[in-house]
Amino acid sequence: MKIHKSISHLTGKEQNDLHIISKRIVENIQPQFIFCYGNRVKTNLNRSCLTEKHRVEKTTCCYDILLVVSDEEPLEDSAILLFTERLLKKEVQVNVIVHRLGYIYHQILKENFFIVKIFESAIILYDKIQKLQSMPLTTMKVKHTAMIQSIYLLYKTLFDESKVFILKGEVCYKENNYVQAVHLLKQSVIRS
Repeated sequence: MKIHKSISHLTGKEQNDLHIISKRIVENIQPQFIFCYGNRVKTNLNRSCLTEKHRVEKTTCCYDILLVVSDEEPLEDSAILLFTERLLKKEVQVNVIVHRLGYIYHQILKENFFIVKIFESAIILYDKIQKLQSMPLTTMKVKHTAMIQSIYLLYKTLFDESKVFILKGEVCYKENNYVQAVHLLKQSVIRS
């Protein structure tokens, strides 16, 4: 599967908007993946010899975003959607779809055209664990065994990350550094 990460073919405004989208979402939601699967750009150009500026150009963009969150994410999808739209509302116009990681894998196994096409053709703005490359997507041909292996590796990676934070938290707890211990325990929950 070829992963599309480059946004160099987009205009400067589009590139900036996509950086804002991924940065704001990653800082506030901690998704597994963020995909941009579509965008629309509209430029209005007004020329008039009667105004101070003889040429006024305004560009507006709207982006279609698929946000994939962990199955363990405590917020409901509708709350994540509302939060994301409010988070970006003042800066960027977006249409967001939110799905759980398990649902996405299930849809890939079912060869859902929309989901498979996104994984094949969309621009990936964020890949939390860099495992997208190992996902065995070919054009509507998904190998079940390889997909199960990818799911296993994905969850094992998350579990291993959590164990590291738990072990560090135990050390802090034994050293009576309770604030740091709680912080590390919180990070282990976020990672899992």
